[in-house]
Parts: sequence; structure tokens; C-alpha cells
Amino acid sequence: MKLPFPDNIIIEDKKLLHYLLNINHPDGSNKAKFFYFKRV
Repeated sequence: MKLPFPDNIIIEDKKLLHYLLNINHPDGSNKAKFFYFKRV
């Protein structure tokens, strides 16, 4: 899906820290693990 106005997108800190980067979150854990292991 292409988002309109991609330069104006704002992602809240809460969404990043409590969902996307949280290894213990039931929905976000796979994404968090992906980013964790890609940080080489």
C-alpha cells in the first residue's frame, strides 16, 4: 500500500517502543526480533 504524503508521516514514540521494538509484545515481537538481529 502506498501512503499519501510519506514525507509527513509521524510515528509516535509509544508505537515504536511498546509495539514495534518490544520483544515481549504479543503482536510486535516478531518485528522486534527482526530489528534486533539485523543490527549487526
